[in-house]
Amino acid sequence: MVCVESGKLYSPSALAKQHPGIARLPVSVRVVLEPVLRNCDGQRVSDEHVAELANWKPNAVRTQKILFVASRVAPPGSGSVHQVKAA
Repeated sequence: MVCVESGKLYSPSALAKQHPGIARLPVSVRVVLEPVLRNCDGQRVSDEHVAELANWKPNAVRTQKILFVASRVAPPGSGSVHQVKAA
């Protein structure tokens, strides 16, 4: 089990012990994996979601959607895009 249970938090390094291939994932997938792991509560984001992303393969068939919750916002003046206007 990798989700938060009874106040326990699991780190990406702990997850890497269960899924050694994480180190070889593309950086973009690892960036998505961190907040998925952080938001894993067993309900909205489950162990299966984390495992599917941790075992990501570029040509694999996608069988389910995984909830992604962005949790970090770039501060004003950091040079990042802050606002996107829909056309």
